[in-house]
Amino acid sequence: MTGQRKLEVQGIVQRHPIPEILVEINQIRLDGSLRITNRDQKVIIYVEKGNIAFAVSNAREHRLFTILLAQGRVENKHLAGIDDFTNDFKLSHALVSKGLLSEEEIGEFFRFQIRAIVSTVIGWKTGNWVFSPLARLKDGLRYDVDLRSALFESSHAMTDYEILARFKSLEESFALNTNVRSSTIPFSPQEAFVLSRLDEHPLKIEEIKTISGLAGNEVMPILYRLWLGGFIFRDHWNKAFTKEAVDRFRNTKVYLKQSAKSVEGEERIKQEEARKAAEEEERKRREQEEKQRIAEEKREKERREFQADYKEVEISVEDYLTLVEEAPTYYELFGIEPDAKPATIKRAYFSFARRFHPDVFHKKVEPELHRRIQKAFTEIAQAYETLRHEDSRELYNMKLERVIDALKKKHDGDLGSLTRDEVARQDRSRMAMDSFERGKRLLEDGYYEDAGPHLGRAVQLEDSNAEYRAFYGLALSKEKRNRHKAEAELKAAVNLAPSEPKYRLMLVELYVEIGLSVRARNELKRLLEKDPENRRAKELLEELGEEN
Repeated sequence: MTGQRKLEVQGIVQRHPIPEILVEINQIRLDGSLRITNRDQKVIIYVEKGNIAFAVSNAREHRLFTILLAQGRVENKHLAGIDDFTNDFKLSHALVSKGLLSEEEIGEFFRFQIRAIVSTVIGWKTGNWVFSPLARLKDGLRYDVDLRSALFESSHAMTDYEILARFKSLEESFALNTNVRSSTIPFSPQEAFVLSRLDEHPLKIEEIKTISGLAGNEVMPILYRLWLGGFIFRDHWNKAFTKEAVDRFRNTKVYLKQSAKSVEGEERIKQEEARKAAEEEERKRREQEEKQRIAEEKREKERREFQADYKEVEISVEDYLTLVEEAPTYYELFGIEPDAKPATIKRAYFSFARRFHPDVFHKKVEPELHRRIQKAFTEIAQAYETLRHEDSRELYNMKLERVIDALKKKHDGDLGSLTRDEVARQDRSRMAMDSFERGKRLLEDGYYEDAGPHLGRAVQLEDSNAEYRAFYGLALSKEKRNRHKAEAELKAAVNLAPSEPKYRLMLVELYVEIGLSVRARNELKRLLEKDPENRRAKELLEELGEEN
């Protein structure tokens, strides 16, 4: 085995998915390259101290000229005058030399390209990968990409079934990463709730299930997404790099053997040698009029579909942030109609992404403003992912219709001043009611253990609702190990609605069941002070008798 082979670690995507490898590389702070092959698709991701610094791909959609054409920043006539415009580095140099783009703009498009490549490979379900510390970047090729947000965003495209398959056992443990600030991240209510229950002390999955009130198949996908985003630590999982391999990386003096440029050039030379005759014939065919006509028609069609009926509007960064932070719906966020075509949605998203991607403002604005820009981009990315797919868009429209109908009733049909917070509150209220009604039905049918997670979710969404707290407490009281929590929930319900006798009676019945007769008598006396004619309270007090 050669020295180079000894330093390589390789595997298959099915066993070690790319997002997990990137997390592990980031945690170990490795330098080198990750080569991934999926049939005829090839990608190389370069990392420095565990962070993504550059990426290259052989896919046409990831070439710089394709991106520039799609976003309308260059035209075919500009490319016609550039020798070998399919070479990203030659193209970027030529565009800067001709004054068509600035160095700063080229940097922005390279960051956009890297992000697109990484987002694509993260979703691969098959393929092979090889990590080597020998291929390094030359100076001037580093374009930092926020790996943590990219992984967190991509994780929401994974199904719960896919995520559950990534756990070896319930013995895995998780702890809060106190070095990461998460106050500006738009977590889902369930993600925020689970995160709030963790601290720096590791907890196993079973323990997290207990403190969160969620079932295993609900809490494990949440933990996985928070881990990919870097908000929590994970232990006892299926790692790709052994300690011995990591020690070899760190103890071997590595000289710069290859760079992104040399790797791409090497690949191009191999392709040229393998198909010299075919490439020459292709060059001749490209010169033929019919080929040019077909290609031009195709490009024109793509441009029309991409631009659709969306007209880009000039907007300042502050106005953009205000729009994203306050828009009550995804449609108003993008400034499009609810019946907008997919091409319109795509055009709107790429318009925002090109102008307001966080990487565009890297080290150019104050940290607080950059955090707002990062949060806003996460929001528009989530909106785009929701609206671009037919199924998720249909579900969003159904949910939005229910929320709007409820708000119309609340405001007598006037929604002129509708805000995002009001839509969000109404949506949380709707989800809480759905969970409560489902849990209450299960509780009434005697399925206490199944009822608990649904009632707990209702409490999580609306913890100021006395009825939710009371019935959650009632479900918990059916399990001896949960009676302490049951008491806390029932007392919370009593405090929220002190004039409602049934919640205090539920608390009394719990005290009676666990033998706390003194507490039961005290609660009954308080109830009778407010409601002297309460028959059930009198009966229970009589059954308990006088204090000894």
